[in-house]
Amino acid sequence: RGWTGWWIGKTGFFWVGEHVEGGPPGELEPFGSMWSTAEKAHNLGQAVSAFPLAEHARRARRGATVKETQEESAAFFQGFSEVAARDPENAWFPKAWSREELLEESGENRMVGHPYRKRLNAVLTVDQGAAAVILAAGEAERLGIPLEKWVFLHGGGDASEEFFSTERENIGGFPSAATAIHAAAENAGVKDLPQEIKHFNLYSCFPIAVKLAADAIGVGPDRQLTVTGGLPYHGGPGANYALHGVAAMV
Repeated sequence: RGWTGWWIGKTGFFWVGEHVEGGPPGELEPFGSMWSTAEKAHNLGQAVSAFPLAEHARRARRGATVKETQEESAAFFQGFSEVAARDPENAWFPKAWSREELLEESGENRMVGHPYRKRLNAVLTVDQGAAAVILAAGEAERLGIPLEKWVFLHGGGDASEEFFSTERENIGGFPSAATAIHAAAENAGVKDLPQEIKHFNLYSCFPIAVKLAADAIGVGPDRQLTVTGGLPYHGGPGANYALHGVAAMV
């Protein structure tokens, strides 16, 4: 069994503008505001600002120091980079980083959004693609696909948050993640996630996303929590990363 999950800090709805025959394609236009007035004023529309803020809120709630928080981040992402390093055919940055290298202060590892240095950030500028083939059981049988190759979805979960992150009761915690995770487990008949699930692939744009999902599951950095290597090392092709997780899991 495997569980693959993804994390969205902000979501948006778009509509395609009217297309004029012979002219350029219509542009994507935002439907409503993605950020509140306060978030815009403080540049929290950028993920490199919003996720670090959530990290600091979680840190403050737990009474941890900045150093402890950074070391925890490196502990999680060292394992992610090791998985990417074992898959050079698919990973954009197939290099295993030590905890010290992830936190070192250098020009190649500058501070991007405190407390995250560059090597702890997702990389969107990649050229990657993934696909999943979905068949009815009868069609799979007709094509002669061996039964042991069939993969079924056992359960799923969905939840939503207050849209603007700064208007949530707790900026450093996303209870909808825990709700969705446990709903998926219940629907799949899983009573003990750490014991019954062998493989995980957590959305990993920044360490806080992994930490909050890991908190909900009840696991720590000693457990392998990715099958791809994560967005900073496998590569982070936007929301399509979740499909890469599905493909790698299968």
